[in-house]
Amino acid sequence: MPQLPTRIRSTIGTFKLAHDRLREARRICPQPGKTILCMPGGGLNDLLCTTLRFYRYSLRASRQLYIGSKYSSIGPLDDVFSGWPESIEFINKNYHELFDGVASFYPLEAQHYIESEDSDLGTYLDKGPKRYITFDVYRLYPCDMLVHVGRGGGFGFDLLRRLQLKEPYRSSVVKKIASLPKCYDSVQVRFSDIQANWKVLLDSIAQKNTHRPLLVCSDSDRVIRSFVARLSSLRPVFSLRPLSLDGNPAPIHYSNLGSQEDRTVSTFCDLFAMAFSKNLYVARAGNGISGFPRLAKALHANKSSAMRVLGLESGNAPFQV
Repeated sequence: MPQLPTRIRSTIGTFKLAHDRLREARRICPQPGKTILCMPGGGLNDLLCTTLRFYRYSLRASRQLYIGSKYSSIGPLDDVFSGWPESIEFINKNYHELFDGVASFYPLEAQHYIESEDSDLGTYLDKGPKRYITFDVYRLYPCDMLVHVGRGGGFGFDLLRRLQLKEPYRSSVVKKIASLPKCYDSVQVRFSDIQANWKVLLDSIAQKNTHRPLLVCSDSDRVIRSFVARLSSLRPVFSLRPLSLDGNPAPIHYSNLGSQEDRTVSTFCDLFAMAFSKNLYVARAGNGISGFPRLAKALHANKSSAMRVLGLESGNAPFQV
């Protein structure tokens, strides 16, 4: 089924967001002792869409929602963004305390998994068949606590557009964008866990009649080097991230490049640099476009949202919009 145009999807997302806010304003206080512990993992889009999905469930089910940071690739989410819905509470350590005094929780393996496992996949393999540490968001449960650990499952732009990036991330991103050429194109290629067909896109870009600088955002040194080698005689080609220490492709948030704060800053620099580029090209994989470039495309099509996330207005941006 063909997708709706980005601007139409954005308008629909705005109505959904308004509906969420209305539902939260009218929400009866959570049922006493009824909670949800959501432990999102994966990249930025995974974190956002998972949080959004279980936030909406918490409103429908009248449960208190706790968001845990153990598996977050960018650290505690409330340290990175402000503007969260008031009904969300964040817990960044001592997760076992949430289980104290809880008469029943689902799934039963959740407490052991969170206290012992470092994987953000949320699959329990100790004994018997594989179990997922999650629950069905289309059902209501009688137990006191519901737990989800995992990544993916949707698109996080509806949540991202209502948040604001906090310091030091915000100023680092704004400073980096201001240092870029006034007008440039960008391309995003994922070639680590998902291998996009970037060679076809490279051939296509090579045939374009332009001298605009090209920003290459990729998790692969090979891809970055290939774009530089093929296109540098036609136009300036650059990247915002240093090449990896071992040459192995890896998403920025799982790479060995600097501290977690450094990797998080790099993630947002790539995201917003793509958003403010003149043309954005994305390499597609067999199953389409992954979450991070989808966020970039949505911000690129809705630059006013990108400005709000950075706490900027059209008249005070230190770069061309």
